[in-house]
Amino acid sequence: MDEFDAKKMIATLQSMDNTGRKFARQALREGARVQAAAAKGKAPQDTGTTANAIKVRAMKRSTLRIGVISGISRVSFPHNFYASFVELGAKRGSKGSGGINARHWMKYAFQATKESAQQTIINQLNILISAYKGELYDSE
Repeated sequence: MDEFDAKKMIATLQSMDNTGRKFARQALREGARVQAAAAKGKAPQDTGTTANAIKVRAMKRSTLRIGVISGISRVSFPHNFYASFVELGAKRGSKGSGGINARHWMKYAFQATKESAQQTIINQLNILISAYKGELYDSE
């Protein structure tokens, strides 16, 4: 977001009221999809249950913020309870095995796709705003 006028784009989105919020949610969702795809690729593949549980979800709505989350959905959490142990590690394993070493697959997926997700969000906002107002922001 260094190369283009972020303040101008934010001001444009704010001037569009609910349409601007809608566009921001759509763009954030596209960026989160990039990261979710990378997380699915890096997820432990014993049965594929963890990778299948990674979803993009909207955050709780508020008048002050907009956001989306890519991660394991609450519905599938009981079936993927141990995925958090693989991601974060644990001090103790079963029967005193000495613990579970953290693999940080979600963290690595985020770091690998951070710039491409950011660029996807900028491009999507650019497309939506230009279609709405006819203005084009430089995204490069």
